[in-house]
Amino acid sequence: MKKILVPTDFSDNALNAANYAISIAKILQARITLFHTFQSSQPAGVLKSLDPILEQDAENEMNALIKKLPGDVPVDFKIVKGDPVSAIARQSGSFDLIVMGTQGATGLKEVFIGSVTGGVMRHTQTPVLAIPSGYHFHTIQCIGFAVADLQLYSKESTALVRELVDELKARVFVFHQSENMEAEVEVPSNLEWMGDIPYTVSIVNNGKGLNVNIHDFVENKNIDLLCMVRRKRNFTGFFERLLKDSVTLSHVFQCKIPLLILHSE
Repeated sequence: MKKILVPTDFSDNALNAANYAISIAKILQARITLFHTFQSSQPAGVLKSLDPILEQDAENEMNALIKKLPGDVPVDFKIVKGDPVSAIARQSGSFDLIVMGTQGATGLKEVFIGSVTGGVMRHTQTPVLAIPSGYHFHTIQCIGFAVADLQLYSKESTALVRELVDELKARVFVFHQSENMEAEVEVPSNLEWMGDIPYTVSIVNNGKGLNVNIHDFVENKNIDLLCMVRRKRNFTGFFERLLKDSVTLSHVFQCKIPLLILHSE
């Protein structure tokens, strides 16, 4: 059984992400672990630690949260003291997917840089599914996969996408922006990791910014879930190219659909 980690701060946005995670868990036949971190500083003159009180308060909140969730998938929880990003990253190796909300983040740059979700994306190798504030689960019919370069991604790094496609019978649309006129031939030859999954490739070479084109791609193809890969080491993936494309990215690409960030060497 797969395991999904769902960090929560008990906000409405986190509850929304947890409900979305429940829906994904049903599809993947997974179990969910709700995860909360707390931090405390010892006030001057106070001899007794406040940590037990904060932990108990968090446990009460967790029990209340679980009662709000559908009871048709296994759910447990864990509470630790520490910085949210580092604590989540430490836990992530034991999980197949992390599902988080993006409170207050309207654009991709805000999601990636100015949020706990963005910090987790940069410090883990576990896939991260970011759910926009107020977004409710509906059947995923069209999955978009943004490919930044022509290098082959591994089957391991894209296994989750292929499993979702198989379970949902979803259509896959691959997006690539390139000035290379031979890309139309080269892109399909570098998508062997798709296996026998049918897909359609959209190659864009129109002189427009990357953020504008990805926005149009999502809108025109009615994408329900957008996937991209964060590359390690010296590679520049779609994740990195999109951030560098425009200082006004958050005003151009509105983050209205879930984003699945995968990781690859």
